[in-house]
Amino acid sequence: MLVRSSLALGLVAASLLMFAPPAASAPNWPASYSTGPAGKRIILPPTKGVLVGLAAGGARQIRKRQRYLGRRLDIEHRFYGTCTFPTSAASAIVSHRRTPMISWSGPTFSLTQIANGEADACFRSFGAGLAAWDRRLFLRIYWEFNGTWFPWSGTGDVFVSAWRRTVNVLRGEGVRKASFVWAPGEGHGCLRDCYPGDAYVDWVASDGYNWNRPDAWCGALGNPHPGWCKFEEIFHDIPGDNVERMWGATKPFMVAETGSREGWPGRKGRWFRQARDAIKARFPHMHALVYLDYNTSPDEGCCNWRLDSSRSSLRGFRALARDPHFWTRR
Repeated sequence: MLVRSSLALGLVAASLLMFAPPAASAPNWPASYSTGPAGKRIILPPTKGVLVGLAAGGARQIRKRQRYLGRRLDIEHRFYGTCTFPTSAASAIVSHRRTPMISWSGPTFSLTQIANGEADACFRSFGAGLAAWDRRLFLRIYWEFNGTWFPWSGTGDVFVSAWRRTVNVLRGEGVRKASFVWAPGEGHGCLRDCYPGDAYVDWVASDGYNWNRPDAWCGALGNPHPGWCKFEEIFHDIPGDNVERMWGATKPFMVAETGSREGWPGRKGRWFRQARDAIKARFPHMHALVYLDYNTSPDEGCCNWRLDSSRSSLRGFRALARDPHFWTRR
């Protein structure tokens, strides 16, 4: 995906309810879960099942979706590219008993600039605000680095150096409760050589979309094809390595961004139902699913990923979100 613009949120935090993300309890998670930057403060997965979240166009859209679903979402995803931590927005999310996931990049620094320390002042400012806020959240940095469409695109040693420097600078400002999310674009290569190491990662993630167009291929094992991509073809049935297969046993795994365009009538709703069934049957290490509920066409020329692009789509997502495997905190 191309760069998502920051949203002018203007949210006023209400009296803050103390919301704790899933707690450290049974089952006996691998010791490697707590070796990352957050340590034992990591946001742990639910005991069973998958958390569900949205990146959406503000609090009103989230409330509308929750009313339709008849349940509270677990994660609310926002994008920021400033040197200032969005304290009021994060507090508002927590006040509504959702866990924030902030995708944060700083203002368009390249990996070389980051690795060389040219972004340190900006990062210290952000880190000081995050440390003062002092609550748990997911912090996703340099997502889809292994593509070509972001200022921070790049792979290999320069990526690893930039990632580690960013974590070290934020930790130096007292950030202790952020679960750092490493999120390559699934199927774009550079997984092993771009992994910053267990000490620098709390959650691993994948991004991938059903573009439904002739120049966008699915990586299905034994049957690569253009056009319509099922969920499992994007995240599981791809040649070579994928993120869940490589790290799911050692770090909690989420799908941090995904979306589907429309096909023939009813097909997008079926895409969600097939995703639900595939995740339950074939993704044993998947602990969170965050959907991009945006129409990015005005800014990026493509695409309408919104849940309400059709009634079929809404119904399909509701069937997924209300399934007991995805409704973990009734």
